[in-house]
Amino acid sequence: MICWPHCDDDGDPCYDPWGFYICDPWNLDPENPEESYVDCAGIEGEWAYIAPCGCIGGSTGIWDCPNQDTTENDPCEAIRRANLLKNDANISHEIDNIKNNTSETGYKLFVSDPTDPNTYYIGPGIGGGNSSWASNFTWNANHGYGIGHLNNHPQGSAPNPSDAMVGIDLDQMKSLHTSSEVDFYTKNFSAIIVAGSEVYTITIKDAAQYKLDQKAYDADRALSASDWLSKAQGYITSNPSATPQEAGVYALLEMYGNSINLSRQGINSNNSNVELSLNSNNNVITKNPC
Repeated sequence: MICWPHCDDDGDPCYDPWGFYICDPWNLDPENPEESYVDCAGIEGEWAYIAPCGCIGGSTGIWDCPNQDTTENDPCEAIRRANLLKNDANISHEIDNIKNNTSETGYKLFVSDPTDPNTYYIGPGIGGGNSSWASNFTWNANHGYGIGHLNNHPQGSAPNPSDAMVGIDLDQMKSLHTSSEVDFYTKNFSAIIVAGSEVYTITIKDAAQYKLDQKAYDADRALSASDWLSKAQGYITSNPSATPQEAGVYALLEMYGNSINLSRQGINSNNSNVELSLNSNNNVITKNPC
């Protein structure tokens, strides 16, 4: 709904994409309600709005709430991180261990110090049958600070919503931990998926959008999986020459392209990750953003 600077015609509040009030119908200027309104700072015609921390924006000079999700990772940074991970001897060793497995196996990635990404380590392998593996994550000294996962797709399918969205619950994390810890997690989260002859890496592009997408995913995981499959099938119908992997990539980017970075390289190659994105015709393309 776009109703700034006026309120919705039905008298309902107008929200920005993060769920904050942009316009409150009760703040309409009583002497001239059809033309202007008074924002939460008491300024007629301005656009200060009510956020969880109070009135911000407009003439207040306050633009962000404390602990608000602001972390962003650009595609070039995502490629750099994907290459570093693939080149790591421990990661490469586990990729070799699971690349030909006929059942799905996952590893959680941890750091021992939630301020230093160089303290990472890999947890033990977790078997999950043919389609899933244990995906609950922790953020504490006793059970580990989880910053991602590595798993294989035995059928060679592309990354799916589960690969992109499982991990620490950002909503819960914000309420339990400091903003610096949240920023550290969103900056360093990585999901590595081994699928056939390819290795995909997912990182968080926009923390605020990712939190919204993760919340929707957690609300109905079955619906997210069904939506992903439907979009992939639709892509193949429109592009008969497309591979199932390409269709799966399309579906994931169509759903979460605003919140995640997705890159890919050959399983036997190094320093060759490329960004996967959608062009203006909604076709999957590869490029090197650096």
